[in-house]
Amino acid sequence: MRFKNIFLTALLLFLFVYLAWQLVFSNKGMISLFRFSSKKERLVRENKRLNTEKEAIEKKVSRMKGQSLDIDTLDEQARKTLGYSKDREIVFVE
Repeated sequence: MRFKNIFLTALLLFLFVYLAWQLVFSNKGMISLFRFSSKKERLVRENKRLNTEKEAIEKKVSRMKGQSLDIDTLDEQARKTLGYSKDREIVFVE
């Protein structure tokens, strides 16, 4: 009877330690969850930044299309691309 109690206690202890280890250190454990959460937050921030950049580029492109051609934008892009400047004009390159 005593052997049975010791065996049962050892088995339950082993099972508890195994499950606790799996809960914390496995591929789907708590540590992986925290890593995934921080990576997700970083990717969400980067996605917002890229969407903002994309919208700015789309606005710039839309101003260069035929129907809504913005002469100033076209002039700016031509000068930047071709390296032209007017007399007495100071050019700052980004």
